[in-house]
Amino acid sequence: MIEDLGTELESMRNNYKRMGMENRLTGGVIVQADQKVPFSIIKKVLLTCATKGFTKINYAVFEKKS
Repeated sequence: MIEDLGTELESMRNNYKRMGMENRLTGGVIVQADQKVPFSIIKKVLLTCATKGFTKINYAVFEKKS
């Protein structure tokens, strides 16, 4: 798990609750990484998100230019 990321996700959730907007927090995350990022790091990001209740994961994929 990535502690700093987990802390930020918790903080974001708490901010939404404090503003009375927790119904707008969908639990969604968009992961964007290029091929240089090891999958082991991406896996830790996904685990951290899921552990903190952010389970709607989408991936930003860009087509490689020729």
